[in-house]
Amino acid sequence: MKRLLILIAMLSVFAVKVQAQNRKLITQYIQQLNAAPDDKSRVDIMNKIAQEFLTTTEEVAEDFWDQPLKYAKDASLLAEKIGYKRGLAEAYTNMSNIYKRDGNKIQAKIYEYNAQKTKSQLTDDSEKIAREEEMKRKLKEDELKRQQEENERQMEEAKRQQIENERLAAEGKISKEEAEKRSKEIKAKQEQLSSANKTIVEQKETIKTKDEVIVQTQEEKDRLEMLTKLQEQDIQLKDAENENHKKQQIITTGFAISGLVLAVLMALFFLFQRRTTMQLSTKNKIIEEERRRSEELLLNILPLELANELKASGSAQARNYEQVTVLFTDFKDFTKISERLSPKHLVDEIDYCFRAFDDIVGKYNIEKIKTIGDAYLCAGGIPIANTHDPLKVVRAALEIQQFMEKIKNERDGTDKPYFEIRIGIHTGPLVAGVVGSKKFAYDIWGDTVNTAARMEQNSEPGKVNISEATFNLVKSHFRCTHRGKLYAKNKGEVEMYFIDSEIKPIS
Repeated sequence: MKRLLILIAMLSVFAVKVQAQNRKLITQYIQQLNAAPDDKSRVDIMNKIAQEFLTTTEEVAEDFWDQPLKYAKDASLLAEKIGYKRGLAEAYTNMSNIYKRDGNKIQAKIYEYNAQKTKSQLTDDSEKIAREEEMKRKLKEDELKRQQEENERQMEEAKRQQIENERLAAEGKISKEEAEKRSKEIKAKQEQLSSANKTIVEQKETIKTKDEVIVQTQEEKDRLEMLTKLQEQDIQLKDAENENHKKQQIITTGFAISGLVLAVLMALFFLFQRRTTMQLSTKNKIIEEERRRSEELLLNILPLELANELKASGSAQARNYEQVTVLFTDFKDFTKISERLSPKHLVDEIDYCFRAFDDIVGKYNIEKIKTIGDAYLCAGGIPIANTHDPLKVVRAALEIQQFMEKIKNERDGTDKPYFEIRIGIHTGPLVAGVVGSKKFAYDIWGDTVNTAARMEQNSEPGKVNISEATFNLVKSHFRCTHRGKLYAKNKGEVEMYFIDSEIKPIS
């Protein structure tokens, strides 16, 4: 009996030490947080605190059950405010792990998606900077090449002038002094051109050296990233081993002192029941708030009906629709105009136009499908089949046309570029739904989509071109010009009409 009591005392002391170590580490992180020099450091420390709470012993975790979510949430809000994407991705990952711990699979999936999306944006930003640097390098190389060609042309001209000078001197048409003067001038020009060519060659070598350094730097960066990932995996494995070891020690202690532990637990149950209830209430409020935010995010990605189906069953079935009106837009001479703009300016121009398109189609309850480069795709009559109204789609097309015409009138006669738009519309059956398990996207398929694209391709700048199927549905509300049968790729001869104006307003 005496040995048993000694063993119980030793195990109890060990358990207390483990808890004390966990609390000490968390306390150190909190002290670092209070002394953090900037917001970026605060985000990193809060993420560390959330991770430590998640991996701490069960005894400590029970006292601070809601702390991981609190610190992860604060880290995400601050990271989003200062534009710190790496810290935001890490915060989303912590929140996903927290919801996995709580058994909330939908929330865990949403924050896992947010983390992956934020990480992809980090890659996209790096690639964008690389593209801009590559464009600058190419422009510099082209300019050096043009200068070198011009210098070579002038060198040839100088040689021709020297030959002509020698001929005139030999024929006695100019004096010896004049010939020598001209020869000196030509030689000075040749030396100047030779020096300029040497400078151009040096600049080319500098560009080449920079490219080699960039490649070496990228390779070194990739190698460091790989080493970092391996180190993180090693740390995670060690943490998992430590966690398992801690649990095994707790289980061993429990078997050794089960009678004593049972008595202590009964006493603690009554002492802490009220506090546990309050903690659960606070936790439920946090969970409810996060659930509301995640639902808002999901509705911004998918239609309401599909979002509800996805939350209920984890998947969304594709559906057939008998009559949907599809609208395609495209900018004329997009490639030519884009060459005049910087990448950032080009993206800003497209974003300005597409935001206006979003407002217009949203006003008429038309479903935006996606953008593909400079093309914009939307459809009326989905995801609820009985809401089909081709009149609203045509009206939205006219408003988009008027918006682009307004920009053209404001910028015409200035050096500011503007886009001219072609619009095409067709009505018919199609299939719509969500595919894939990551980065969910609502999309449409079928010959109706292809025909709408052909209507856009056969349209003219500033015009809305519709098919005969759409014309038959809207002709009583809009004045149209019959264009006759025009050839459409993979479709043959197709009847087409231009929308001219509205006859009577849509009720």
